[in-house]
Amino acid sequence: WAIKYGYVPVDAKTPLGEKYALSQIASQSGLPGHTYLPDEVADRWDPYAVRFDGAKDPLEFSDRVLLSLRRARQYAITNLPKPGESYSKRTMVLLTSILRSFREGRNAARFVGGIKESRNFKGDKGERPTLEPVDPAVQRQAMHLIVSNFFAPDAFDLPQPVLDTLSLDENTPGWAAPLRDLIGGWQTSLLALTMSAATTDRIAENSYKSAKEYKLDEHFGNILGAVFREIGEDLPIKPLRRDLQRFALSGLMLQAGAPQGGLNDDVRVVAGESLRRLDKRIVAQIQRPTKLDSM
Repeated sequence: WAIKYGYVPVDAKTPLGEKYALSQIASQSGLPGHTYLPDEVADRWDPYAVRFDGAKDPLEFSDRVLLSLRRARQYAITNLPKPGESYSKRTMVLLTSILRSFREGRNAARFVGGIKESRNFKGDKGERPTLEPVDPAVQRQAMHLIVSNFFAPDAFDLPQPVLDTLSLDENTPGWAAPLRDLIGGWQTSLLALTMSAATTDRIAENSYKSAKEYKLDEHFGNILGAVFREIGEDLPIKPLRRDLQRFALSGLMLQAGAPQGGLNDDVRVVAGESLRRLDKRIVAQIQRPTKLDSM
């Protein structure tokens, strides 16, 4: 289609004379297989214009990739290293698979508050809306993928024997396997993306345009329900989870205390209400700490 536009013979004497014939070709931009957006819109708010995603349905693709990466980690835990080998290969498989997982998480996060763009003109074949919020069901699918794979309490649990042998080869001297810092940094980065002003502003804007939209209170409920799932279960909270929860609380306080005009007002209200609800849960848990540890 692009080659036809660039090279088809047109019986015209001037560039302006070519306009009608070329517009007839360009009007096919909405047909299957002709989807195209330029580099300047890549990796922004259109989740279908992202580098390094895959397949017609990027969320389904990400879900399958995450399954494959979990299988790779399980294989490494169960079968590596072989007798007589170092632990370096297993460590690299684990680190690479976890890091690769977060790329899929970032791709999925773009669907939340996402907007689909099309540059077709009125009357084009296969015409689509030029700026359309991503289907709310797809946004919920994206959030389910994120919270279940990245914010669940056991998302990155590894057996103790593995944690005790996360060494690399002699080409990486002095590496002390700072797994808490590595995974924690990747987790908080993804959490920041889902709670960011850019994401929450788009959710608020989309819900203004359609009453059926994915809304802010549901969004915060999905995130905080996963991040603070242990509160009230009267069990010690693991270090990596405490890090994530502290980061979430800091973000909520910044949002709730943002100056007028610094953030969407609905975000400020929902963040403040989220803090009040969490406060009640935390106070209730502390009043019956029969199994909590000191941290």
